[in-house]
Amino acid sequence: MLFAAGMGIGLVFHGVGEPLIFATEDPKPGWPEDQSGRALLAMIQTFASWGLYPWAIYAVIGLALAYVVHRRGRPVSIRWSFEPLLGARVKGWMGDVIDVLAIFGTIFGIATSLRLGMQQIATGMQAIGIIDDFDNIFLVILIVAITFIATFSVISGIDKGIKWLSNN
Repeated sequence: MLFAAGMGIGLVFHGVGEPLIFATEDPKPGWPEDQSGRALLAMIQTFASWGLYPWAIYAVIGLALAYVVHRRGRPVSIRWSFEPLLGARVKGWMGDVIDVLAIFGTIFGIATSLRLGMQQIATGMQAIGIIDDFDNIFLVILIVAITFIATFSVISGIDKGIKWLSNN
């Protein structure tokens, strides 16, 4: 779910906007002056941003977790991915630090994705005339509403809330 949220909002929010920004802003040093040359380099820059390296990061983490969970029989926790390096120390404070850092990384990643998504929702609502203008307070209200809906669907279980959310 984290992978889908991160890549989904990143590709939706930046996938179209990033090459347009690169192609239409003042050319970077060494970039051609003509629009078609800048457009080509803008697409190359975007593929560098959204191409192999984010997928490689997800693959490394995914393979590490898959190995320790399915082959080694460990619980689903980032700390166990470091067991080959740290040995039994992952059961102590080092493992706790690794898990806490993973939790903070997840929280900040979700917060970033949520913020970008809320900006896009608010801009869409503005474009179709539901709202005239929006500020940070409106974005916070949207974030609270989306968080409430997501929390309610998770608490109510897969058969009720998540199924309803998926179908609607």
